[in-house]
Order: sequence, then structure tokens, then C-alpha cells
Amino acid sequence: FWWRDRLGPVVLAVLAQLCGGMPAAFLLADFLFPALLALALFRFGWLLRAEASFAALATALVLWFNWYDLLGSVYQTATSGVLAAPPIFSRTIYPQLSAALFVLFLIRVVEMRNGGTVERACWLGASFVLNLYTYFYSWTFAAAMLAAILACGLSGLDGGWPRGGLRRLAVAGGVAALLAWPVWSHLVGRSEVAQDFFQRLAGEWT
Repeated sequence: FWWRDRLGPVVLAVLAQLCGGMPAAFLLADFLFPALLALALFRFGWLLRAEASFAALATALVLWFNWYDLLGSVYQTATSGVLAAPPIFSRTIYPQLSAALFVLFLIRVVEMRNGGTVERACWLGASFVLNLYTYFYSWTFAAAMLAAILACGLSGLDGGWPRGGLRRLAVAGGVAALLAWPVWSHLVGRSEVAQDFFQRLAGEWT
């Protein structure tokens, strides 16, 4: 059994039990998850710059503007020499739960840099674990960011970390990875279920 992307269905199942069925759970999720994402983004924007207008603007840009479409338009225009179709505004907020938990992870990283206490390291590790059990493209992004942050800090490129902060960051990430062994062990072991996933996703396994 592969524990890939399992937290979302578990949360929906709990909501279904509380609401009396899956239709009601999906309806509640449509209101609850976007709200959680908006609040997490607002908090993250506030940490970067303590102004409500900045946090609200950053939240709106992330939630409503389709950045993938914008980057695709820029790339097509640059490579073809022909003006591509203009970018559109995103019509939906997705992925809802995984995006909120990923922003929560970013919040914990910023808080760690502002003061790398043991308590904050524990919260960071907990947020990383939630990402590991929620969405493949959340935890792989989060793991890459942790590695990049550690590399910048240890190499001296980012000297703003408090004493012991980088060590606690590394320990928190390592403990979180161990707690999520059911998620990534199938990738390391090249299990049949993992191979099937990548073959369905990209048509090949390398």
C-alpha cells in the first residue's frame, strides 16, 4: 500500500462523517479549503511585509491569477517570435488543501529564519510531514526548498540564520522524512506501484 496523496481523502472522509455524506463533504470543502488557503497566504504575505494591503494583494495574485498560463505565454512568444494568446485569470482555486499546507510550510520556514527555536523546528517538521502525506508535487517542492535553504546557509550565501537554526532545520526535515517513510519508500525501492504511477503520469520509468 502506497501512502501517496492520502491526507486529502482522509480529510474528506472525516468531513463526510461529520456532515452525513460525501456530497455535503465536497460542498463544505469548497468553502473551507479555499478559505484556509487564503488565510495561510495572507499570513505568509504579512511575514514578508507587515502591511495588510501587501498581504491582501499577494493573496489575490496567488489565488486568482494563472501564473502557469502567463509563463507559458511568455515562453511561446520568446521561442516562436509570435505574440501568444494573452494570459487568463484562473477560474478556480486549486489544489486547495495541498496549497494551504504548502503555504503553511513556507510560513514555518520564515519563522525558523527569524528565530530558530526548538519549538519552531517542531512546527516546521510537522508542516513538512503534512505535505509529505498530502500531495506529491507539494512535498517534492518542499524537499527541494529545504535542500536549497540548507545549501545557501551552509555555504554562507545566506548569513541571516540564527545560531543553531540551520542544524535544527536539518534535523526537523530529517525526522519528518522518517515519519513519512510509507510515502517515499516505494520510490527508493522502485516498487511496482510506484512504477505504475510514473508510467501513467509520463509514459516511462527512469
